[in-house]
Amino acid sequence: MKQYVYSEKKLTALREAKLMYADARRRGSKFGLGVSAYLCGFAYIALSRNKEAVPWFRYGIRMMRDASDRSVLWAAYADYCFTLRSLRRFAELEGVVNEWSGAIDKYNEEQRAMGRVFEYSSTELSRDCEAAEAYIGLGKLDRAESYIRRIRQHASIKGTDNQIAGVESHYFLARGDYQKALQTRQQSIRWDKDNGLSLLAYQEGYEEGDILMKMGAWEAAAKLYKSLNDETESINGHEQQRQIDEMQTIYKTDELKVQRRQAILHTWIALGGCLILLIFCSIYVVMNRHLKRKNKALFKALRDNQDDENEKEREIVGEADKKLTSEMRLYRDLCLLMTKEQLWKDPQLKRDELASRL
Repeated sequence: MKQYVYSEKKLTALREAKLMYADARRRGSKFGLGVSAYLCGFAYIALSRNKEAVPWFRYGIRMMRDASDRSVLWAAYADYCFTLRSLRRFAELEGVVNEWSGAIDKYNEEQRAMGRVFEYSSTELSRDCEAAEAYIGLGKLDRAESYIRRIRQHASIKGTDNQIAGVESHYFLARGDYQKALQTRQQSIRWDKDNGLSLLAYQEGYEEGDILMKMGAWEAAAKLYKSLNDETESINGHEQQRQIDEMQTIYKTDELKVQRRQAILHTWIALGGCLILLIFCSIYVVMNRHLKRKNKALFKALRDNQDDENEKEREIVGEADKKLTSEMRLYRDLCLLMTKEQLWKDPQLKRDELASRL
């Protein structure tokens, strides 16, 4: 997810982090909830929405506090402290630093119980830097100085030069030693530029301008602010265009997903329709065969019944014929012949011809 942030796809990073959070919540994974909540906070600070990041960091740390792997927890504490410091919520920052110290002490005790001994780590240096920042913000400079002395003893830790110079700049500024404050701030800005952190160097440039203003170097401060403001317009324009492009990409991606889901749905509907049609066709074939067999049996029964009736009728007629006299049978046959052939319509009919027909 952080790769999205580093590749300037911050909205995508926030979206992916929230999807991870929803998945972890569905699965009931406590560590997953902690990591995904931390990543949500990380995405929010990348979008400069620091206030929204605070509850995510707080919840993420609570979920990861008892995890065996502390690496993500230390990163969450560091980013949480940075966020509180950027919001100038120094009282809260002091409380979080004390909580972080307790977590580090607990972890070190666990490691010593397993026979492992660790020297002062970069995690502890980050914790001490944030502690110093908290006490500087609260005006407790003596306590801040004790942490700065300890930080300086471990300044050889790789990648910490910028962090230490930033703390010292804030400390000297609070003490009113503007020359040293300017020197350490310029040192941290050079380090940022040398290491490709141009955006951080730009943000710290405003602090350099504030120091110049306090020193009374109005002209130098004005030139610096002008260059920073020009750069601000460029950065804001680039950021707005980047976010528009990213939102268009997200929209197109969502649209493709919707189209794919609709295509799958239509496929299933078509398959369902084919299945229903197949079922109806099967039912029709089975019922048609059953009906043919039934009609065939009924027709046979009717035919047999008709044959029986015809046979009975012939028997009845035969019996009746036996009871008729020859004159009566002759009369009956004559009536039937006259009706069937309508001989009464023929004026040329002779008696001999009628007798031969009978």
